[in-house]
Amino acid sequence: MTTDLRIFEEYSNERSFVLNIVSQNGLALNDASPTLKNDFEIVEAAIRNNGAAYKYIGDELKANLESDPTKHKSLLLLALKTSYFVYCFLDKEKQADPDLALAAVTYNGTQLRYVKGSLNNQFNIVEAAVKQNGLALQYASTDLQGNGDIVKLAVWQNPNALKFASSELQNSAQMRVIQALSYISQVLSYSMTYIASCSDYLAAFAVGIVASVTLVALNTPALPAVLAGLATAASMHGLFCTANETSRDTPSHQAQEDSQPILK
Repeated sequence: MTTDLRIFEEYSNERSFVLNIVSQNGLALNDASPTLKNDFEIVEAAIRNNGAAYKYIGDELKANLESDPTKHKSLLLLALKTSYFVYCFLDKEKQADPDLALAAVTYNGTQLRYVKGSLNNQFNIVEAAVKQNGLALQYASTDLQGNGDIVKLAVWQNPNALKFASSELQNSAQMRVIQALSYISQVLSYSMTYIASCSDYLAAFAVGIVASVTLVALNTPALPAVLAGLATAASMHGLFCTANETSRDTPSHQAQEDSQPILK
């Protein structure tokens, strides 16, 4: 079933029909009749599906919401769950609301750039922002850019965030270690798909390299770090071999082998 109201223009004022459509495609609210754009239940269903439908609210309903801040705020919080960018189009008064700011940065940390007043100096708001996107640190207050707990979270989420920290923290040995570990974590995460497709030897070798680099980042002398990496690689190779042998012994694997045609 299509969810485009433009195909059913003659039904744009049929309440039950429109309610069903906007529940599946919130942006279809744009094609509803003016009457239904002012129907709170219709609007709420549309925004629940897609927060961007907020911009299609009818003028009459907008006016009513302005006179009922609590109801309006609940609708905005609903919108921000699926469309965080709604926040950047709000008026300054609403952008200064801590609850709305927190909701926005929770879903997209860089929305911190739009917060008003002293909200970029509010720990819980900045904390939520950098957890979602470490680069949001650049929009935090100077005080929080110098807060070790905030900077740790930001750098762990994105190692490049360290350049937005205070000079003192940028030069901190501890932060450099966290940055190195963050880089390693990202590289390992991105390479897991590749490692999974490699032979046991290559996969074990890759894990060993990561172990060695991690130890070097933690100020372990090079030779012990390399030896530890080799030991890790050997251990991982043993685990991979054991896992492969175990999988070959499973009934499903044996059944798969039995089903293969025998070439004569």
